[in-house]
Amino acid sequence: MSGLRISWKPNCKRSSLPKRAEVPVVISHRCPQDHPCPCVRMCPEDAVIQHGFAAPEIDKNKCVDCGACVDICPYKAITDMPQEKNVRMTF
Repeated sequence: MSGLRISWKPNCKRSSLPKRAEVPVVISHRCPQDHPCPCVRMCPEDAVIQHGFAAPEIDKNKCVDCGACVDICPYKAITDMPQEKNVRMTF
């Protein structure tokens, strides 16, 4: 069955999720930046944004910290970081 695409988004609602100690961050040097990011399609709140094939960005105002992007990123370019250490990272 070539051409079959399965699109699934986790059912994450801000009110139903416990507050996590970590938040997702993008480590851009881990991303090859040569493909459409699969995390964009998987985010239940459309908080993962990508411009062209650049490394994705996470909109902290939309993110519900469900961890779907962390789980799906094949390059581990999106990873969890403790909230108290959540600073802008540039590599």
